[in-house]
Amino acid sequence: MITRWKCSGLMAEKYSLIESFPKQLALTPAQADQLRELGKKLKGKDLQYGDGTDTSSDESPESESKGVLKCEPVWDKAGTYVVEALNVAGVVGLPDIDLHILPKIPISHFVHIARASISRPRLSNEKVSIDSLDAFWELIAEWCVSSVEKVVRDGLIADYHELTDDLSVVRGRANIRRTANHFVNGRLKANCTFEEFDHDNALNRVVRTAMRFITGATWNVGAELKKRAARMNRALDGVGDIQKGDIFVQVDRRSRRYAEAIDLSVRILGEIGADIDQGSRAGNTFLFYTPDLIEQGIRNILSDALAPCCVEKKSKSLSNQPVFGVNPDLVLGNGLVTGDVKYKLAGKNWVRDDVAQATLFASAFGSQRAVITTFSKDHSGSDLELEFDSLLLKRIVWDASQDVDPLVSQADFLFRMKKFIEPVFEPMFETELAKSSC
Repeated sequence: MITRWKCSGLMAEKYSLIESFPKQLALTPAQADQLRELGKKLKGKDLQYGDGTDTSSDESPESESKGVLKCEPVWDKAGTYVVEALNVAGVVGLPDIDLHILPKIPISHFVHIARASISRPRLSNEKVSIDSLDAFWELIAEWCVSSVEKVVRDGLIADYHELTDDLSVVRGRANIRRTANHFVNGRLKANCTFEEFDHDNALNRVVRTAMRFITGATWNVGAELKKRAARMNRALDGVGDIQKGDIFVQVDRRSRRYAEAIDLSVRILGEIGADIDQGSRAGNTFLFYTPDLIEQGIRNILSDALAPCCVEKKSKSLSNQPVFGVNPDLVLGNGLVTGDVKYKLAGKNWVRDDVAQATLFASAFGSQRAVITTFSKDHSGSDLELEFDSLLLKRIVWDASQDVDPLVSQADFLFRMKKFIEPVFEPMFETELAKSSC
């Protein structure tokens, strides 16, 4: 269980850093200890939503065993610590400190790709005054709507709850004194207490209130997201207004499929997120494990763009004794092309480890071509090609420069990807076209 910090009541000091880039910060020993403690608690699959499938890339940080936040003292500078966030982005709350962790690529590109992902944030209950990461706020809202849509598709939970009303026919237990008063006053009504079986329970009230909040949001939320939230609000018709104590509702074995929707709805109603330079609102610590988000987002973007070519994450066992297998991030056309998503900034030259891994994947699947996707800032990265005897390897860079629209970067990225794989898949596409014309 993660405990709540007790703040002094003073205005929290704000620090910002970029994930995976160490930064020196002025902290007290107590704050440093609390930061390390929180980092250790925010680790592992126990803090990640989803079906529990291990989708971590080969770059999974040591955070799985040591925590996602590192904090080491600078020995020649009293009160100074080197803080590093290991492949996570978001907001951390400490006593009197707000720590804003930005992704290594601009937020506009990060959120654009993350929207295509099915991952969920790692969350704790630490309170924090958030003055940044408005884009993350919209991302959480989108995940919240998606989780409620899944709950509605699977069917809402109904419960019995007690009601008291005046009825023309006795139902349940008649309240004798009130019923007698009605008869004395000429009203042929029985005051009854009975149980009603419907969807008006705390779980549904919380998620419906969150949908209403998103529908009427005045902050930067897309029109399509508001429409989806309004649709869910209508699907929850018959569910009443939120009541005192509903916000603390807990899921049990019967309602565990509500867990994600409830957790995100509560954080939506707690107003996570604000503008970078304005306001001071209470929210909760939340950290995204960024490699999973980017990997799944890139895979989904490619899957949509390259249809009917299948794009998936697929493992293959090469040996049973001892067990050895490969698990490439991208398997196109059942292995005609394999690929690896590297969430890092591209340099001018090849990274030998990346090349070795990509060629291993291609060899295991018998691929004709292999691809490594990565990112660049300030237009610094470029595509590279490397040819082996029977394999062509290419590094394709997503231009994540601040001055480039993510949609433009995506279109350019997909154009170069299609051009690279076209010689391999052209026969497949011709076959599909012939079938469709029959």
